[in-house]
Amino acid sequence: MNLFLRFLERKYGIDKYWTYVKICLRHDYVIHDADLWLDYVDMLIENKLDARNPHYLCPLNVEEAHDWVMGKCKKKYFAKTANMLYTRVGLTQSR
Repeated sequence: MNLFLRFLERKYGIDKYWTYVKICLRHDYVIHDADLWLDYVDMLIENKLDARNPHYLCPLNVEEAHDWVMGKCKKKYFAKTANMLYTRVGLTQSR
């Protein structure tokens, strides 16, 4: 119910997430923390992980799964920032 209240508040658009909600319903997955789950789905999409796979979409522990994907986002962000700084300074990054 928490998830649908979020959609009713128009904080999130139901059209964007409806496919993922249907997958969760099909697998009897209960979304307890809607804000955390929606953020998690956004990060799955951003990191090009298979967001339609129930393995990712219906984690046993959404907090741990969220933290894992957040780590991937941070790593991607820091790599992008480092490359940008090296480019500005005119150095090449050795690997």
